[in-house]
Amino acid sequence: QALDISMIAAIRKKLELNAKKYPVEHCKGKAGKYTQYSHVTGITKTNQVLGSCDDQQQDDAPKQRYSTSLHDTALQISSLVSDIDDFAAARLWNQYHTPRNLVMALLGEVGELSEICSFVA
Repeated sequence: QALDISMIAAIRKKLELNAKKYPVEHCKGKAGKYTQYSHVTGITKTNQVLGSCDDQQQDDAPKQRYSTSLHDTALQISSLVSDIDDFAAARLWNQYHTPRNLVMALLGEVGELSEICSFVA
């Protein structure tokens, strides 16, 4: 909360981006990197933005404060887990969700978060 980030909203944003990076019709049962589908999705290593720049919160805009009850948070997490399960199942990716692969993916995400946090005063 010190960074004014809603983890649930951030994960949903990432899930939305990944849905564009990994279209079901091209990725079903495949473990390829998203750049293999760039010719279809238009998403490359340097172009990973959802929507236009107008969709991004401006620095001078008031910051949204995230506060929900514990019950609401639990419901949101339950819904999010279900959506992530559906995302993986639609692409037949559960076969790749070994403990090793999940840890490696998690470390990659932590690295990205660490990069963002390293520039916060």
